[in-house]
Amino acid sequence: MENEKETERYGHIPAWAAELGISDTTIANKIKERPFIFGKTERGQVLKFFAETDVRQACTDLLVPLPQADRQGFIEIGGTKYGSAYAWKKFLGIAIRQSHKRLEELPFIEGKDISGRILRYYAENEIRQAYAELLAEAPTADDQGFIVVASIRYGTREAWGREFGVSAAGSLAKRLRRKPSIKGKVNRRVWDFYSETDARSACVGLSVPHQADKEGFLHIDGERYGTVEAWGRILNISTILIKSRLTGIIGVTGKLGGNVVLERAFFAESTVRKRCARDVAVPVFNADGKLEGDLSDERYKTATSWAKQFGVSRGTFLRWMKQVPSIHAKCEGKRAGLCFAESVVRTACAEQFQRTDVPKVDEGNIIVMNDERHATICRWQQELKRHIRHRLKGVIGITGIDAGGHILKEAFLPESIVRERCSDMLGQGKIQRKRKEVSDEECTNSTPPSNNGDPTGT
Repeated sequence: MENEKETERYGHIPAWAAELGISDTTIANKIKERPFIFGKTERGQVLKFFAETDVRQACTDLLVPLPQADRQGFIEIGGTKYGSAYAWKKFLGIAIRQSHKRLEELPFIEGKDISGRILRYYAENEIRQAYAELLAEAPTADDQGFIVVASIRYGTREAWGREFGVSAAGSLAKRLRRKPSIKGKVNRRVWDFYSETDARSACVGLSVPHQADKEGFLHIDGERYGTVEAWGRILNISTILIKSRLTGIIGVTGKLGGNVVLERAFFAESTVRKRCARDVAVPVFNADGKLEGDLSDERYKTATSWAKQFGVSRGTFLRWMKQVPSIHAKCEGKRAGLCFAESVVRTACAEQFQRTDVPKVDEGNIIVMNDERHATICRWQQELKRHIRHRLKGVIGITGIDAGGHILKEAFLPESIVRERCSDMLGQGKIQRKRKEVSDEECTNSTPPSNNGDPTGT
């Protein structure tokens, strides 16, 4: 019994959910009365851990191998399509409830939905036969969304909106709710259809949306209105930026070519220019870094471009340039941002310009120079599985760039010196406990004091 306890696997709820293919919520409900122990995840988070035998016993009914439904709620077995009551309701557009007597009398199979719940699944031919009268009662609309019943033309709300050039939402939807309707099918789904007489009366008094011109703009009372995309093209600003500037502004409804009605999607030029004044007025420089209208030879780049040139992160570059003047500008077709002139950057980052030969670590966080490997103390500790920092006091390494783009001065120590200093430790058979892994930058921030520059540490 003691051996069984020692080999018993314990896991937290998310771990068992992933292994057994059952949702977290379902497992939590099943094992809430089961015993548990506390344990830590790899990230140090304290959670409840449950024994495997208890979990499998509590979820026995869910562990029976059952077919798994797709996201739409359907299972295909031997060429036959099975679906849950809700899936068939959505697919066919008819009222199907689990409590229906006709549904209770149908044969079914059991399966799991995407959450792991066990549901009843019904074959397509059985459903269509059981609800044949509902499916037959609803006539199918033509390509424009209309049907003709007893010489009367009926259409969906969207179809009438397109025909009369008005928005199908808003006032038209509210007015048609009070009108009688019949059922019809569009793409096998059942919708409400309204007669032409009722639709025309519902549209009385509704303003017909303005038609946009070829460039996608409306002209209302001498003001030009355009979509976010249209203004983005005209002002050379990203649509994401324009949307953020227009937060809280309600546009007007208009029609593009082909009677496509866009709800509250057209914004006045005066409003757009006012909200985006800062973005429109910023200087623009071309691909060569030359500002428009600037006759000097000065060249500009964004902070991101300079950071890429130096092989560092944008944040690191901005720290270097904290007290340096900058401008708010943008490259052609790009978003505006913080930009720096080349002359200013060359002065502030003279060392970086001169040291273009600074080596960078490879995928293993190692720098190879003169056929010898160099790495930070943290990297050597991970490889040698020893706590060796105290043995390397005073050792001066080479300067390099870590994986995060940070320049670490004299932080990469040669392997030969590391192994020489720690030769007695490396010969021991006992492996010390591996310490918490930290980044190279954190390592260098805690570099121990040197012994007056003596690389031997004596």
